[in-house]
Amino acid sequence: MAAAMQWVSRIMAAGLMMVLPGLAGQWLDGRLGTGFLVLLGFAAGMALSIAYLIAVTKPARKKKR
Repeated sequence: MAAAMQWVSRIMAAGLMMVLPGLAGQWLDGRLGTGFLVLLGFAAGMALSIAYLIAVTKPARKKKR
């Protein structure tokens, strides 16, 4: 059960990493009157979350070998 909760928290963190930069970009777009920061935010969030998921799953793959 503890291992499952660990994975749930890791996946939840990755999800937040994907969404929060995009929401921050949307907020900044509203403040600054631009229209591209939301796209940059979601792109950066996607890249960060993929890198995070790769880093998190790397030790699990090493244990299986």
